[in-house]
Amino acid sequence: MGVDSPWSLIGSYRKYFKCSREEVLWGMSWINFLMDLATIPSSESDSKKEDEDQVVSPEDEEKELRELLSK
Repeated sequence: MGVDSPWSLIGSYRKYFKCSREEVLWGMSWINFLMDLATIPSSESDSKKEDEDQVVSPEDEEKELRELLSK
């Protein structure tokens, strides 16, 4: 099962909010479950943050695009 499978989401919810599977499955609506799930903070790896912080000039973007299109 993938990270975004329903069982994975339910497991994450249970771990964060410390509740039973029955409480998640039968004690709340799916939309409330998803809204609560969205409030759980996520951790990103440092390499992802570094990639986001990197500034790329328009010239470099153009060069990269031309290389991709020429393949």
